Amino acid sequence: KQWYQRRVAITAGGSCASVTEGLCGVWNGNIADDLFKDSPNDNAEKFKDYDESCPPPPAPYDPCDNIGPLRKAKALAICQKLTEPPFSACNNVVPVGDTNGGFINTCMTEICQCHLDKSCACPEFDMYAEECINSGVDLSYWRDSVDFCPYTCPKGEVYLAEGPVPTPTCLDKNPSKTGTARGCFCPQGHFLQDDQCVEADQCKCLHEGIFYNNGDEIRDEGDCQVCTCGDAGIMSCLEMTCPELNCDGDELISYKDDECCPYCQRDWVEAVNPKTDLKEGQSVVLTCLIHAANVDRKKINWYKDGKRLREDISRDRLKLSIKDADSSDSAQYECEAVKNGKTASSWFVVDVHVPILEALTLVKDPCEDKNKWCRIWAHKGFCNLPYCMRFCKSSCSLCDTT
Repeated sequence: KQWYQRRVAITAGGSCASVTEGLCGVWNGNIADDLFKDSPNDNAEKFKDYDESCPPPPAPYDPCDNIGPLRKAKALAICQKLTEPPFSACNNVVPVGDTNGGFINTCMTEICQCHLDKSCACPEFDMYAEECINSGVDLSYWRDSVDFCPYTCPKGEVYLAEGPVPTPTCLDKNPSKTGTARGCFCPQGHFLQDDQCVEADQCKCLHEGIFYNNGDEIRDEGDCQVCTCGDAGIMSCLEMTCPELNCDGDELISYKDDECCPYCQRDWVEAVNPKTDLKEGQSVVLTCLIHAANVDRKKINWYKDGKRLREDISRDRLKLSIKDADSSDSAQYECEAVKNGKTASSWFVVDVHVPILEALTLVKDPCEDKNKWCRIWAHKGFCNLPYCMRFCKSSCSLCDTT
């Protein structure tokens, strides 16, 4: 077996601590300094004097050693392009190296690993050209002289030695130039859009993260605008024109936050939570929305089973609080608003679940309606609610006739 296929363990007494070192490390409790210069080879070199038969470390792996001298010579011939025009103009400024190091050595390594594919030398040639350009020798168009390293730009793009940075796009056709770069760019008069180069009249419009084609119309209700995608991706917008309204006698002009134009609405008072079941002791806030502008809050009233309420109403009069509910809070509630002589209401049904014994004491005659709204609730289909099943048995036809 080779030495690296074996494991060696050494057992030493505690008296050897802090005075023992070698290939296994330094016995001082610090694993960070076990390797000299943090390198296995350097560590072995340091301690080889203790064993005169210790061989030197192997040379670094070179793929060119495995392809034969003839093929290695072909790899060298390819990489020696760096010593010919146009690269030779830079050789005195940026050394190309030789087979032992530098650009030529790295180039040969790439070529040998690619089985003598010439194109594998192109990245190394480009790195050399980049260093030359940074050193003042312009090799921007070196690919014109190396037939196996053509410009490989995507379809529709062209190679530029000093392309603009940032590149012009349909969204910003004249960006503030911050520099230049070698690479593939859109031809003059074309702009980048969705990774494609297009002419100005092919540019799309971008609106709220969505691209639109020329001629598309977008209704922006939030800003009350109608926008049209025009030439060169330019969006033109006009104020939205709302139709003239002629509401019926029981309708009112109403508005919504996400709609620009008003509309006629009959039920312009909305119950947010129209049906609520509570356990005894729980609380709830009944909330109504008014889809009409400039309603005087003094014209908003709340009712419980037809009786007007004056307490537990919010300052804007759109909320009614029921706290620590008990059986007396089981009822139908109404939020009523008046504007321009027109009245609209929204209804809420609250059912408070109470212990069975309390319910029995409240209802002496199980076939007698205990609320004047029972007929209305039955007509509206609320008989399946627990409150109606207890207190509206007559209207809901739930009486026990046996």
